[in-house]
Amino acid sequence: MREFSFTPTYEDLLAGQLLLNGKAMKRVFPWTLLIGLMAISTTILNHGFSDPAKFIYDLIPYALMLLIAWFVVRKIYVPRSARKMMRLQKNLSRPYVVEWDDEHIRVTSKSGNSETAFSDYACWLANDKVILLFASQSLFYFYPRRAFSDEAAWAAFKATVAGIAPSRWPPK
Repeated sequence: MREFSFTPTYEDLLAGQLLLNGKAMKRVFPWTLLIGLMAISTTILNHGFSDPAKFIYDLIPYALMLLIAWFVVRKIYVPRSARKMMRLQKNLSRPYVVEWDDEHIRVTSKSGNSETAFSDYACWLANDKVILLFASQSLFYFYPRRAFSDEAAWAAFKATVAGIAPSRWPPK
């Protein structure tokens, strides 16, 4: 059994939320593209190509709306949501001890303990700051990179997860 311990921080949760949000935004992108094509089509139907400057000018509000929506979600909504979650879920500010082998992960804290087979997780996502293990599409457990003693331990945990749990989003 290999082991690491950590106390979750706002930055850890925010990194996980932003990773999840990024994957969700990629799922929304085709719909955004479709709405954009509809806006372009409407502009063409209304003005034609007789005045290219007017055509581009009419598309600027659509582009600004997308940029503002992205900014609001990534820079305001997700951080606010993470702060609220840290404030309301007292167990997120308690220390955790995590042990794992090639098949199971065991988590112990003052709130209780659990042991789960890696194969029971619906999927996983990772970036350079955090690994998310999804029990379902909306419930995930996050393990920050800073909790591992060295790069080898981080790589070993990531390899163990990658070898067993599926890496697809959304979970099926």
